[in-house]
Amino acid sequence: VLECPFGIVVAHRININMRTFLTACFAVAQLQASDLEWADSHGAGADVCLFQLRGKSQRMEMESTSTLKLSRVHHRAGTEHKTAYFGRISVGTPAQEFVVVFDTGSGNLIIPSTECDSEACMSHHRYKANASSTAAMIDAQGAEISLTDERPGVTITFGTGEITGRYARDQVCIASICSSAPFIEATFESDSPFASFAFDGVLGLALEKMAQAPEFSLMTRIQQNLPQPIFSVFLADEDDESEVTFGGVKAELFHEPLIYAPVTGRVGYWEVQLEGVAVDNKLVQGLCDDCRAAVDTGTSELAGPSKVISHIESKVQVRADCSNYDSLPQLGFQVNGHVMNLDKSEYVTKNEGYCRTAFMSLDIPPPSGPLFILGDPFLRKFYTVYDNGDEKRVGFAVAKSERVTVEQAKTLLVSVN
Repeated sequence: VLECPFGIVVAHRININMRTFLTACFAVAQLQASDLEWADSHGAGADVCLFQLRGKSQRMEMESTSTLKLSRVHHRAGTEHKTAYFGRISVGTPAQEFVVVFDTGSGNLIIPSTECDSEACMSHHRYKANASSTAAMIDAQGAEISLTDERPGVTITFGTGEITGRYARDQVCIASICSSAPFIEATFESDSPFASFAFDGVLGLALEKMAQAPEFSLMTRIQQNLPQPIFSVFLADEDDESEVTFGGVKAELFHEPLIYAPVTGRVGYWEVQLEGVAVDNKLVQGLCDDCRAAVDTGTSELAGPSKVISHIESKVQVRADCSNYDSLPQLGFQVNGHVMNLDKSEYVTKNEGYCRTAFMSLDIPPPSGPLFILGDPFLRKFYTVYDNGDEKRVGFAVAKSERVTVEQAKTLLVSVN
């Protein structure tokens, strides 16, 4: 028999650790129950407990959020330097560690295989299927196949690079959350650009439709173990530590309000309606009216249709010699009746007297495009929440940092109503 610190409940222990028990205590305290009993009605080892509250049964899931710290790295892609945020996951039994980019713009987990001998694979950690007791071979739909079956392959193109791989399933753990999950083990990776990356692979967190098959959507698989079917992303500004949280949001990482916009896309992006682009809080007529924007942690710049990018650059007029840097305007993106502003330091890179914008022309053909991509420059300024529930939506709030005061935050997320 265990008693919560609040003195309001006596619980009959099922088969849980003290951390889970205390989590339950805090949850119960919020219910303000005067007489609440924890009944062992689901059997030993269950992660679900039944609470008797004022004579009525209430089912409470013993789940908690899980946060993974991310590291920031600069890497070279062609002639340009890019920024990526990555974290550690484990795959297999016993666990094999991999460093992956958490990418809301792709849908699959991809890691190198020991069967890959290209330079890009050899310079990274490689997955050893024969060293894992929980490994299985599967087909393109996630169904297990036998050793005698022909193992299907897949080729995926990433910008200027290409990956060829095969389907596998194994135990995948992100922080404290584990699930038996399908993924792609790469048997070939082109040297450009993958050999130069500081990370081993990619963990796709796009919507289920972007995955190889519904079974391959890792978020869909793990959300049954979460208190809410959401994850939230905080990308560091300067020296703060970035993180992704599964199952909830962290109010201490953003300034209120937290606004939401429904997902409007059909192909799997975390895509919202972009009502327009603003310069100093004034919408520019004819500039991206009724556009769509994907929120993408895997893109290091602000990308969009070439005509729109050219129009934006003509409006902000960044001079290459930085002579007008101090007078550059705020650049805003209007979503659901709110303008989210970037200061010049977010959309302009200033280096040794040379200035360049963080814009990239990207003409995505229908049905996926045309599309504007809100990448890292935007995400370092705004905390984002990805709700994978029945009504899919994306949340936005000004991210907290030492450089943003409460008053300044009010100028970065502005209601137009």
